Amino acid sequence: MVYKPEINQFFDYERLGSTLKRWAKENPDRCRLHEIGLSHRGRTVYALEISNFKTGNVDSRPGFYVESCIHAEEVMGTNVTMFLAYSLLSKYQQDALITKLLDTQVFYILPCLNPDGSEFVQKQGAPWCGNGRYLPGEEQPESGFYWKDLNGDGVVAEMRIADPDGEWKISDLDSRFMVQREPWELEGQFYRLLPEGLFRDFNGEYHFPLPHDGNMNRQFPAKYFPEGRQYGAGTLPMEEPEVKGVIDFILAHPNIGGVMSYHTNAAALLRPFGDKSDENFVGQDLAMYLNLGKMGTQITGYPLISVFHEFKPENDIIRGGCLTDWTYDFLGLPSFVTELWNLNQSAGVAKEGFYPSNRRTPEEEGKVLAFLNERMKNAFIEWQPYNHPQLGAVELGGWNRIWVERNAPECMLEEIAEKHSEYSMKLAATLPKVAIKSLKSERLDDNLVRITAKIGNTGYLPTYLTDQARYMKADKKVLVQLSSAKEFEVITGKPDVALEHLEGRSQRTSTWSQWIKDWLPSERVVQWVVRCPAPCTFTVLASHDKCGLDKQELVVS
Repeated sequence: MVYKPEINQFFDYERLGSTLKRWAKENPDRCRLHEIGLSHRGRTVYALEISNFKTGNVDSRPGFYVESCIHAEEVMGTNVTMFLAYSLLSKYQQDALITKLLDTQVFYILPCLNPDGSEFVQKQGAPWCGNGRYLPGEEQPESGFYWKDLNGDGVVAEMRIADPDGEWKISDLDSRFMVQREPWELEGQFYRLLPEGLFRDFNGEYHFPLPHDGNMNRQFPAKYFPEGRQYGAGTLPMEEPEVKGVIDFILAHPNIGGVMSYHTNAAALLRPFGDKSDENFVGQDLAMYLNLGKMGTQITGYPLISVFHEFKPENDIIRGGCLTDWTYDFLGLPSFVTELWNLNQSAGVAKEGFYPSNRRTPEEEGKVLAFLNERMKNAFIEWQPYNHPQLGAVELGGWNRIWVERNAPECMLEEIAEKHSEYSMKLAATLPKVAIKSLKSERLDDNLVRITAKIGNTGYLPTYLTDQARYMKADKKVLVQLSSAKEFEVITGKPDVALEHLEGRSQRTSTWSQWIKDWLPSERVVQWVVRCPAPCTFTVLASHDKCGLDKQELVVS
């Protein structure tokens, strides 16, 4: 029996670590735990390795990489990855797909890439995406505003401040909700609406400098832009220890053939590129993404969208230094981001685009609140008077943003995790797999033997994975090797043969026609003529870093 943690409860650092260690201890045949680095505050970045370790060397199996919580506020991704890990461990030999995957592949799962930031959010209500380079309250050392939980309720909410020049007013429909003042309105009770916090060196001005909010998903060495061009990117790629640990881990596992990264809160599946348009795809990669994205939409209900075309806060803002742009654009790995959860969509309110927006009518605010009140407490913090040390009389309250906008109510987490885990498993099942389809010999005379091996790809994706990998020359060939314990002489052929690539089922999206793209082989034949004594046992090994290996023996009499 595999221990099941409570999925409908967010994982703090202690509960996460103890669960991972318990799994590794109680399931040594299928689960190993690695420590791939330390955060700024000394917390461990964990990686689970899940496979059937009894059936061979897992390093030679196709690997699928899954990570979550690179941004501090996006803690529900950890619940999805933990449910994925639990499902793989608990359903082995019960579920046919999971059993096949663990017998032939390996999963690398990083449940929390940002342990400092996740802990600060959960324990202090810190509303930012950074890691532990700066402690809450230190992230903005300059003169001006900084976040602070003023009343000690564990929530950094909002402040509404009576001001005749304010941009907001209280809704006539519900006094809890704020609406924007009309452009023509000159008379009435108006308010400034600010985040809960204080001003350093306050001189009466509402000054809002950008906090030092390190964004680890701008730190990867793919179209990296420094802080001056991209907020949160820091001064150099990989300067954050958590990012360096991830890069080292991925590069140390050349068997990784696919990537899934969990974020929140657009309810969408994201595909490359982040920094350029679809015209930059080479070969059939866009079609590959559309096909695998369609599968994801059927499972999760989320649409597949382009980061560049549909997921930018401003049209002139280009995203760079992202994990999945590095793994796809530079390494050629099929890479996806899932943006989990969207409050408006879940509550039945129209969603404008995919980039987060909090603008709702009072009627919509009421609908959202009713939806949340059925599922959680403290979704909305009732406005309470507060004597602000710098601003005087204010009110503190508003939406409990981290736990309603950025993350789903806890009671919904397992339901969400189940379908997204299914998508990750089915993505892993599309990886290419090398197989020796047939192996035979033919005696030509007393000394000569012809050995024939048919090598195939039994997976959906081709052995090169993507045309981008070929473009970047990151596409290794399938290696076929002939060996024997006895001495033998190769008359024709070579003992080691590098095959041309093998296509997968992904190329065969229709029946053959002379008018469509050429069908390329998914199987290739290798032949050797050898001089050997009789009897002699030969071993044929077909292998590929990302497609696994197959080995068969042939007795020649």
